Amino acid sequence: MAYRLEQVLSLCTKLNLDAVAVDEHCVELTLGADGTLVIMNIPEDGDTLIGFKGTPWHAHDTLVFNTGDSAYVELDELQLVQEIHDGNLLIASRFVEGQLADRWLHHKREKVSVRYIEAGEEIRIRRWKLRSR
Repeated sequence: MAYRLEQVLSLCTKLNLDAVAVDEHCVELTLGADGTLVIMNIPEDGDTLIGFKGTPWHAHDTLVFNTGDSAYVELDELQLVQEIHDGNLLIASRFVEGQLADRWLHHKREKVSVRYIEAGEEIRIRRWKLRSR
């Protein structure tokens, strides 16, 4: 199922979020110092992708966040934008020796696991702050 990019862009405008259509297959949502979230359709593969520009984490189709034992939150692309705006989706960043290594979305009801954190690694989780344009 293709993402509804025109509706994503329209919702971003309504919510006063800084988003731009790169082309007919891609919308970029700028989250200030927290990077740029890319929402795109890949028509030649019949695929979709959401991820932060310049980092490896990405997801396809509907996003699923594990919020507890046998509990989860499932979000489509429009709900995702709304949840970022409302503060229910947080932005997690992993740094290694002070350099950004990855960035992903984290639901505020998800548990944070630091079981495998290595020496020199740092995990930062922030709520995105709406800025006026």
